[in-house]
Amino acid sequence: MGYVATIVVNVDALDLIKEDKDFGKKVYNAVSGLGIRGEGNIHVGGFISAAQAIEKHHSSYAVPVMVGGYQDKVVADIAIDFKVGEDTELEVLRQLAEKHNFSLRKKI
Repeated sequence: MGYVATIVVNVDALDLIKEDKDFGKKVYNAVSGLGIRGEGNIHVGGFISAAQAIEKHHSSYAVPVMVGGYQDKVVADIAIDFKVGEDTELEVLRQLAEKHNFSLRKKI
């Protein structure tokens, strides 16, 4: 299917984004530069980060991303192979626990 990107939009900048004729080009540059230039801040008007391109990945995978608290970022360097019918959220949680030396067990 291709690749997808996670982009967070600063709602306070929506009016400026609406008027910015180059916003699409800025999104393109930010997403294209992920992994090459580092962060994907999208500047619009007076907003240094009117939007933020966080990551891109193949659409067959699920990637956990944390948004908010001024820390929009990929939570862990894991990508879950998404298959219909599987509990993708549980697999993300299991891998995050393992990354931090924890284990999961089901409540009885």
